[in-house]
Amino acid sequence: MGGLLTPLKKGLSIKDLEFLYASRRRNRFTLAGGPHTIYFGEDEDVGSAEVKRVALLGAFAKVKSPPAVVFWATAHLPDAVLDLTDPAVIAALGATDAELHDPDWRRRRPPSASELVGQFAFASKRFAAIKYWSVRERIAGRKRFCLCIFKDRMKGPLKVDFDFEGKIESWP
Repeated sequence: MGGLLTPLKKGLSIKDLEFLYASRRRNRFTLAGGPHTIYFGEDEDVGSAEVKRVALLGAFAKVKSPPAVVFWATAHLPDAVLDLTDPAVIAALGATDAELHDPDWRRRRPPSASELVGQFAFASKRFAAIKYWSVRERIAGRKRFCLCIFKDRMKGPLKVDFDFEGKIESWP
């Protein structure tokens, strides 16, 4: 899977992930107050681009950011990922790539197209995650992906293993 670059403290454990959940605020696939989710980039570079959120002339500027650590996770999500990198899936949803990967989705009145898809994915109980293109990486001319993972859908064979400096902890 990949990593998430975010300001964290040393000695992190799975109990400390609560503050990372995006459900307290509006995010690409969740409305404020929505399900507990965590967003990952496919690797450290994607995570960094997503966290820094600074675009300059079509490429992301290197900006000074607070101290951060990278932690890694391996997602085991057989047949539980809504893959928005697949044009056929987007078409089946009656949406467009531009709507679902809109760099200005925060400026749209809620719910945006991507938030509606997130609500559908979670409510369906069929999907534990949404795979989508990193808009920031696309602006820089690269096709790299991110995952939005719904914590409350981690049941049965579905799980996410978090690696905290060699100590593995899992959802569920």
